[in-house]
Amino acid sequence: MFLDSIRREEIRTPMNGVLGFTQLLKHSDLSVQQQDFVTAIRSSAESLLRVINDVLDFSKIESGHMEIEASPFSLQECIEESAAGKTRCKFRYRRWFWFTG
Repeated sequence: MFLDSIRREEIRTPMNGVLGFTQLLKHSDLSVQQQDFVTAIRSSAESLLRVINDVLDFSKIESGHMEIEASPFSLQECIEESAAGKTRCKFRYRRWFWFTG
């Protein structure tokens, strides 16, 4: 498959560069409209990076290179934080988890 021949960093690094420069721009002297533009660019870049990561993960799964790691976490705390509007629970993001017990 095409994605197997590309290193993950070759795809992610340019997008991380865009995110880094938007952070620098955000802290510079900009008009309100320009700040809104930078916020929109950053939000779009973060969304695109999530899509890129998902595509790369699916590629890994299809090629049989995905490693599954069991890690303990509090399901109740995760649900409570999600219900409170927090975007991440207190476990490592982008990992697969097995529920036991």
